[in-house]
This record gives sequence, C-alpha cells and structure tokens, in this order.
Amino acid sequence: MKFTNENLYCFDDVTIDCENFRVQKDGQKVTLTPRAFDVLIFLMKNGERVIEKQELFEQIWKDTFVTNNALTKIIKEIRHALEDSADEPRYIETISKRGYRFIGKIKEKSNYSLLEPAGIQNGQIIVSEINEPGRGTVQSLAKTLAPRFAFFSKTVASLLITGLISISVLVVWLLFWNKPAQSSSLPIRSIAVLPFKPLNADSRDESLEMGMAETLITRLSNLNQIAVRPMNAVSKYRELQQDPVKTGQEIQVEAILDGSIQKAGERIRITVRLINVRNGITLWSEQFDENFTDIFKVQDSIAERVTNALTLQLSRQEKEQIAKHVTDNPEAYQLYLRGQFLWHRRQQDWIEQSLAYYRQALEKDPDFALAHIGVADCYMMLNGHQRMSVQEAEMKARPSIMKALEIDNNLAQAHNALAELKYQYEYDWNGAEKEFKRAIELNPNIAWIRQAYGWFLMSEGRFDEAATEMDKALQLDSSSLTVNIGRGRLYYFSRQYDQAIQQFQNILAVEPNDASAYYALYTVYEQKQMYSEAVELFLKSMNLNGAPPQRVEEFREAFRVGGWPGFLNKHLEKLEKRAKTQVIEPFAFAHLYVRLGRKEEALIYLQKSFEQHHSSVIQFKIEPAYDSLRDDPRFAELIQKIGL
Repeated sequence: MKFTNENLYCFDDVTIDCENFRVQKDGQKVTLTPRAFDVLIFLMKNGERVIEKQELFEQIWKDTFVTNNALTKIIKEIRHALEDSADEPRYIETISKRGYRFIGKIKEKSNYSLLEPAGIQNGQIIVSEINEPGRGTVQSLAKTLAPRFAFFSKTVASLLITGLISISVLVVWLLFWNKPAQSSSLPIRSIAVLPFKPLNADSRDESLEMGMAETLITRLSNLNQIAVRPMNAVSKYRELQQDPVKTGQEIQVEAILDGSIQKAGERIRITVRLINVRNGITLWSEQFDENFTDIFKVQDSIAERVTNALTLQLSRQEKEQIAKHVTDNPEAYQLYLRGQFLWHRRQQDWIEQSLAYYRQALEKDPDFALAHIGVADCYMMLNGHQRMSVQEAEMKARPSIMKALEIDNNLAQAHNALAELKYQYEYDWNGAEKEFKRAIELNPNIAWIRQAYGWFLMSEGRFDEAATEMDKALQLDSSSLTVNIGRGRLYYFSRQYDQAIQQFQNILAVEPNDASAYYALYTVYEQKQMYSEAVELFLKSMNLNGAPPQRVEEFREAFRVGGWPGFLNKHLEKLEKRAKTQVIEPFAFAHLYVRLGRKEEALIYLQKSFEQHHSSVIQFKIEPAYDSLRDDPRFAELIQKIGL
C-alpha cells in the first residue's frame, strides 16, 4: 500500500482525502455522509465551472430519482461541515436557478509521496518503487533526465537514483519507524457494525439498512478472535448525521464498520468503510454497485475484507461460517429482513406482523433455516404474552425448530430455540443444557444466547454459574435493557437485594420510562419490607402502562388505609372482580395468596399453575416470595415434578 497524495486536496484549513473518504478542518475530523462527500468531490474536481443541478443528479445519483430538496440538504450539510455560508460563500456558491460552483482556492499539491516499504531484508528497509503524482517511477524519472545530462556516466545516474531512494527511505523511517509504539498498533479485538444509512434520505428502506447490518453482525459473530456488538447495541445509531468514531467510543469498541446503502429498482449501491476508533483512521473502504440479486456476493466481500483488514487468522470452520449464506433467494431475504425489523422495534402487533413476514420468506425459500426459527420464536413469544396456550405454542414451534436443525445442524440459534422449548415446555433440564452448550460452542458471541443460558442456570438455582453467563452477555452487549434487567433479577432471586436495587436504579437512570424495571424494583423492596417505596414503584409502573388515574389512586388509598395487607387485598379484590367476566391465570391468585399468608389457597393455585404449564413454574424453586412454603412437603413435591 502506498501513501500517495494524488487524491489529496487542500484549501484554506481544509484537507480532503479522497482515497480514505476523510475530511479535516483546522486539524479536526469532519463527518460527511457518503453522498455529501461525493457531491463535494465532484464540485471540487470541476474547479470554478458552474455545475448544473441536472448534471449533479446524473453524475452522483445516476438512475435514482431525487428531488431538488434532497440536493439542497446535501449542500447545506457540506456548508455546515466546512463552516461556509450561502450568503457569503467561500467554497460553494449557489448559482440561482442553475446549480452550484466551487470557488475555493486549491493549494498546489506536494511533489513527493510517502512510501510503505516492500519488506525488510538483512535489517535494511527495501522499497519496491517510488511514485510521484503524475511523474511515474524513479526509473521513468531517470529516463527523463538521461537525454538532458548525457555527459553523466551510468555510475553517476545510478548514484542519483540510489540517493533518491535513500532520502525517501529516510523520510519514511523518520515519519513512521522512528516513533514510539502507538496504541493504534494494538490488535483490534472488538467491532460494531452500525445500521447502514441511505444514500438518498428521501427513499429510506430501514428494514434493508438494519438488515444489512444484522447479517454482517451474524457472520462476524462466528469469529472467536473478536467481540461483535449485537444488533440491540447498535440499532439506535441510525441517524444520518452519525459520527462513527464517537459512536464507537460510546459502545466501547475498537473498530466500527460504517456504511450506506441504496436500492433503485434491481440495482443496489453500497459504500462501506472500516474505521479504527482509537485514531479515526480508515482501515479499509470500498464501494459496490451491483444487481440486488448479488447482495450476498457483496456481503461475502465485505466480511472477507474486514477479516483481512483486521489481520485475523481464521480456522477452517470460521471461514466456512463467515462465508455461509442464510439464503440464496433475494426475495426471501428481503421478507425476512422486514420481519426482523419489526421484531426488534416491538411496536403494536409486532409478533403477528413478524410472523407473517417469516412465513412469506419461507414461501419463497422453504429451506431458509433462520426464517423457521423466526416462526418458532413468534409462537413461543405469543405464549409468553399469554395470547396462545402452552400446548398450541409447543405444537406449532417444535416442527419449525426441528426443520431448521434438519436444514442446518450448525445453526446456534436453532439449538438455543430447542433448549428453550425443552426446559420451559417439557421440563427436560438435561436435554436443554446440552442444547444450550451446543449453541454456545457454535457461536460464543451471541449475547442473548448467553443471557438465555444464564436464565436457565438461574432457574435451577445455580446462581454462580448463571452470573458467569450473564456477565458474559453484558460484556457482549452492555447496553441491552433485557440483559441488564436479567442481571438484576439474578440478584433478586439469589437474595442479593442491595445489589439488585443498585442494578435497577442504574437501569432507570438510563431508561426512566421503562415500566418493567420499576416493577422489578418493586418486588425487591417488598422482600426488604420497604413497603412505602415498593408501593410508589408499583404505582409508577401502572402510570407508565397507561392505567387510569382513578385506579392508581385506589391502590394508593388502599395502602394508606390498610398498609401492605390492604394493598395486597385491593389486588385480590380487583382480580376476583375480573374473574367473573374473563379467564384469569391461576398463577395470579397463587402469587397473591402466598404473599397474604393464605398458604392452603396458595398451594392449590400453584398446583393449577403447574397443570396449566404456566411460564412462572420454572421459577418456583428460586422465587423469594415462596420461601414460606419450602418446608411444606406438597410444595417440595411440586418442585420435584418440575424436575428441579
């Protein structure tokens, strides 16, 4: 690789590096979207010529339809970055009703280049060639000089060439080798793939932008040598004006893969760059213009080039995993991405909508293993949200999981899904652990699988092992709300109440409107018998869940008048009233009866919960609220039936 300034432009205190897509102003890095960068370069390379708007559309956007408003936004972005003004322009002048003109004064470029040595032999730096912008190699320079200075002997010419090489090598040595080791030379061991941005903001396809990132995350997470941040950790960084280096610092990674993508008809354009977060240097960048049917080939190229840029030595299995396609059908892939996009957003009816897209993807490609897992996850989630019975969820999820394993027995997500089904639906704890371990063996870098295994271990009462897995999940995805709440629940179930309080308070400092965190903290304060604090947290969770103010005040008044028993009895009163018109899960009654000290009724309803296979059953062994029942042989027998 040669360090050349053929693509380096300077004006005032601005430096434009075309090769590495970098802009600096007054020595500070300036961030431009890829499209704005293209427009700036085109205007700059065309000197002081007026560039018509139509010419910009044709040269920059090509076949993509864009509006004048989109171009205006791009010009505004460039001016903002360069601290230019439309009223008193220094760099980009608006030509009314026509277009734009670059009026900055580009400085003359340097006449020499910096070289990277071809290698080192016998302790000496060996240089392959010297390139001077527009002048060719040293050999060509010697040929140019020879006719003019014929009286020089070959020896003199040779000395001249040797001298030039020596000077260049000295420059390189002074600039690079004669410096103390910098942190940038340290190997990169963590990376985040940001959601791709649109080249044209007016025609966003967020499912494609997010899906492209998720696909690359899935591929790169198969590498044991680097930690890859999961989709949950990066999904919020989808704003167009995102500084990738700052983002990398926030999510604590050493490298960022940042890209933009645009689909126009059957064509797709992707620009991508890999950035070292420590120093902001672009390690690799490339642009792809392909048919959309070749998107998998582009993903292959990106994954391969990233591993090369990070100088990773891959095992045969890692090479196979990183090159594996989830499907070869572009239509199925796009439908799956839409399902995943809705799954991650979790808005109204997200489970049903995701399920519909996964099914459509399978109509296009029946051998799409991940889509089968998507279907299974939807059924199990519908049961978790009490919108489908355990029996129906198991009956529908199991065939999808087994089909995915038949298609690809090395798919970590499929083994994880089977593990969840085995212990939550069948109480097959040994079989579940075998599947969890296989999933982690296949891919140790998926945070939510570590989290799921940690929850399994916690349910068995293996708290130390659970903490190890959940801490690994946090290392992989420290910003995940689900993982952080899971860690707080582990503190609760292991009776470490003060640590649980601290954990949930930390969560609420970041997510002050998350009702589930308030409810979880409420249960901790109950066990510490801090009932006033517990009630306030419960009422806060009611408000966030949209409960009518009158109902909230009823619970507040019940506690004021009757204390903690009055508060719980108000719950029971409301529950009994609802039971007259709708079906209520037995667990809801059981959980109230045991806390009210009504042991006999509690045991009856806990037995009914077991018979109905309620999801709460797997926490019977560890729930602190049930400690008063542990000496009762009927409760011990119930725990044995669950397999614990």
